[in-house]
Amino acid sequence: VMGMMGNKGGVSIRLQFYDSTICITNTHLAAHRENVAGRNADFANIFSKVSYDIGDEAVKEVIRSGSLSQWATGTSSVGIADHDLAFWMGDLNYRVDESIPTEKVIELSNANELKELRVNDQLNIERAQGRVFQGFEEGKLMFRPTYKYQPGTDLYECRPDKKLRAPAWCDRILWMAQEPSHVTQLNYLRSELNISDHKPVMGTFLITVKD
Repeated sequence: VMGMMGNKGGVSIRLQFYDSTICITNTHLAAHRENVAGRNADFANIFSKVSYDIGDEAVKEVIRSGSLSQWATGTSSVGIADHDLAFWMGDLNYRVDESIPTEKVIELSNANELKELRVNDQLNIERAQGRVFQGFEEGKLMFRPTYKYQPGTDLYECRPDKKLRAPAWCDRILWMAQEPSHVTQLNYLRSELNISDHKPVMGTFLITVKD
């Protein structure tokens, strides 16, 4: 905003559906291919600071219903991980590792040859090393990278007058469940809308709620 305010951060909401608690968080993490540590730090900051003060009676009620079982008494606040189900999505901005030249990433993306790109996806690497999104799950990336496109087209941005950027799966959906069998991802795909330099992603989930 006029060079005075950043556009990175997150928003989070929670709800109770029957006796199950659900938290949904949407974030825009730090940009640039080399800034993995910045994205990890953004995640940790948001994850640790999101807190809902739901009141003592509400805490006691969800404990009685079998949710938030790790909470004893003495606090009326809950965080993201304290819900039965937590979904985290948005422009997480993780890129393909810099060990693969930009031109090769473009070539592989255009050819829909994704295996090497998945192996070198920064979010996959960081999660495997336990440095970010601990406890979260993600479906396999079976669609082409969602960024960076020429707006209004289905072409990756590689015009000579523009900054050359390696395509990447910036846009992601992850989830965490107290009981893993209560979430099944039915699909994970991208939309072919071309109104911006990103392709939106979407997922369909089958969830079990407690009644």
